[in-house]
Amino acid sequence: MVLVAVVDTRKEFEDLASTYLPIAIVVFALVLLATIVPLFLFRARKPGLPRQREEPPWLPIVYGAVLVAVVAVLITLTFNAQDQISAKVVHPGLQVNVTAAKWNWRFDYPAQHISQIGGDSTPTSLVVPADTNVRFNLISLDVIHSFWIPYVRFKRDAFPRRSTSFVLSFPGVGYHTAGRCAEYCGLKHDQMIFNVEVMSRAGFNQWVSQRQGARAS
Repeated sequence: MVLVAVVDTRKEFEDLASTYLPIAIVVFALVLLATIVPLFLFRARKPGLPRQREEPPWLPIVYGAVLVAVVAVLITLTFNAQDQISAKVVHPGLQVNVTAAKWNWRFDYPAQHISQIGGDSTPTSLVVPADTNVRFNLISLDVIHSFWIPYVRFKRDAFPRRSTSFVLSFPGVGYHTAGRCAEYCGLKHDQMIFNVEVMSRAGFNQWVSQRQGARAS
């Protein structure tokens, strides 16, 4: 079993994005200029091959060094963000067992004796309390799936015969229809979605009572 401690990953990955995006824009602009400028320069010249110029022998080395430096910085920032995420100490206030299978999701709340099971035309709903560390135990019954919730910037693969555990926190209250499988798993992969409903603690407790009461009746 692998345990990954993740509370709220949005800040860490937004910080990474703020670094990656400017670099990506600069690289795109340089490639675009290197492609377009020669076209305009050689367009006005007479037909035939352009005059060849030798580059200084040190120039490729400089290119390579700059690329290596950029890659090294990005890798360092990425691993630092991952270390910050994994190093967070969490105390889960709720446990949810997630089972992925073609082509649906099942959410079991063992302490509350509640199961959320969807159908072919009805997505499963993951109901969680806001600002609470929720421990998930994830497993697949058949092929590799991927548990993805864009709302909290989190994705984790679900493997057959192997349980993966992680902890998430959901800030704010709201209803989100963003959960889905992010690993191609077959014919109905695009329909393997689930809803995420984040309730206040009082609202969640009321939901638990209603579900338990409906099961007992």
